[in-house]
Amino acid sequence: MAEFISLYSGSSGNSSVVRCGAQYLIVDMGKGVRTTTAALKSLGLAISDCAGILVTHEHSDHVKGLSTFLKKYPLPVYGAEETLEFLDANGVADCTLEFHSEASEIAALLKEDPNRIAVLPQPFVTAAEAQNDQLKTAFSLTDEWDKVTDNGSRFLTGATIVRKAFLEEHPDAAAVFLREQEASADEANTNVEGTAALVAEYGIIEKAPIAQKALPYCNIVCITGEDMKTALSGYLEVLYQADPSSVGGSLPADDFYDIAD
Repeated sequence: MAEFISLYSGSSGNSSVVRCGAQYLIVDMGKGVRTTTAALKSLGLAISDCAGILVTHEHSDHVKGLSTFLKKYPLPVYGAEETLEFLDANGVADCTLEFHSEASEIAALLKEDPNRIAVLPQPFVTAAEAQNDQLKTAFSLTDEWDKVTDNGSRFLTGATIVRKAFLEEHPDAAAVFLREQEASADEANTNVEGTAALVAEYGIIEKAPIAQKALPYCNIVCITGEDMKTALSGYLEVLYQADPSSVGGSLPADDFYDIAD
């Protein structure tokens, strides 16, 4: 079972570790080598067992100790493309990030080398672990997002988008769609066995038992109205603060959200 442990936190610097068995991953490094290694030693963690360093973002209280640490301990560094580009431009090298279009490609790479670190959505996490008993889930991005945000946002991976003209012309059709979408989400969460059979039938996951195991971790929801606006606008705000271009250069106006019941 994976453990998430804080090494240190505060305005002067933040760092944590995700430990799974003998190996672990350092998350951020906001303080120097001496402080970080002392914190690791206090937990009985050897540098030789570290699989790498995950950088969540490039704020100084999360990265200012990284460059010096890497000079002494040249570990692989992982993070979002923009974060790694920033680190590279500011003298932090040896960052490796690979993008793959299909989750199955990542699962194949993990099967070849279980020491790799990957980000996968459910249900493909469970499918990959079913193929390789050496793989372990270190943490859920949804859970970690909820821990570090206080603006009501959610870690959203899908949204229903409709043209404004169509919505104004066919409000009843849109309302029916949302009601049926909500019912579908409820069915997926309450009738896991039946939903798993459909997942296998339509080829999303090959085997129904794996789909059944994965579904409780898929965070299938239907969020509407003011709750939707709060969740999505907060999510976009976080992306905007990290890189305005990630949301097209500016945040959408209020009329972007349809909050009618």
